[in-house]
Amino acid sequence: MQTFFTHPSVSTFDRSPFQLTDEHFLYGTTLSDGFPILIASEGSLRALNDGLKAKNEPAVPMNRFRPNVVFDGVDAFDEDAYADVVVRGGGGGGGSMRVQSGETAGDVHDDDRSRDAAARQMNTKNNGGGKGVTLRFVKPCARCVMPSVDQDSGARGGLDASPLPTLGEMRSGEKLGFRAKWADEKYFGWNVVTDDVGEVIRVGDAIELGARRRFDAS
Repeated sequence: MQTFFTHPSVSTFDRSPFQLTDEHFLYGTTLSDGFPILIASEGSLRALNDGLKAKNEPAVPMNRFRPNVVFDGVDAFDEDAYADVVVRGGGGGGGSMRVQSGETAGDVHDDDRSRDAAARQMNTKNNGGGKGVTLRFVKPCARCVMPSVDQDSGARGGLDASPLPTLGEMRSGEKLGFRAKWADEKYFGWNVVTDDVGEVIRVGDAIELGARRRFDAS
């Protein structure tokens, strides 16, 4: 740290400026590069890996996509069809949809200037669930080079490396009918936001699907 910060007592930063995530999606954040929470389903990963298998390419783990929340119990890419989900603590709510895992740990916080939970919003430990957390689906996640990076070794593949070409064949903006600006992007997972600060999400919690809707990306 001293290479970059010569003063030994540097410990805070100005959190007041907002970074608008997208001109069409007016949500402000300060620490994350886009949105504070990313959610993905195991069903979607299975579908992608089926596509890779058909091309004799190795399957990829979920950590290639670095979601905060992973859940199961829905069909592949069915998360496209919902406006929100509610995560119920203690596994309540019945059904087979459950939080499976997550990349980050920490409660849902309110930092007074923005609800940028970033890595602090999701807790995969058994700390109780309270009233539940509503996650609003805002925007599908366009993928950069990161899915080609082996998260264990750090080996980087590149934009033309697996699984990105196969993902593009299955989930390009053009195939999904998104606006022309997004035509060449590759989509996996959803960016979500929540107002339920102070709540906790843990592995095993039940997920209740909200209202179905068609995402407008025209």
